[in-house]
Amino acid sequence: GLLLTRINVPVRHRGQGHARTLLARVLADADRECVMLWLQISPSDGLTYRQLASWYGRHGFFEHEEGLYQRLPQDPRRI
Repeated sequence: GLLLTRINVPVRHRGQGHARTLLARVLADADRECVMLWLQISPSDGLTYRQLASWYGRHGFFEHEEGLYQRLPQDPRRI
């Protein structure tokens, strides 16, 4: 699997879909290659752990153990 540690978008560029676009590319590649993704959430620049956990959760990540999230490969034909 691969470990994601941070997608950091400067505050002035947030809300424009940059992080979503980047993560979508990573997820598509991981799904195509059947790679499990791991994630450590690191709040910064005013975003809380809860906000980030919710955002990553909407993209298929779930808490595996405290502080460590996981996303299983998905069949791209079903997305």
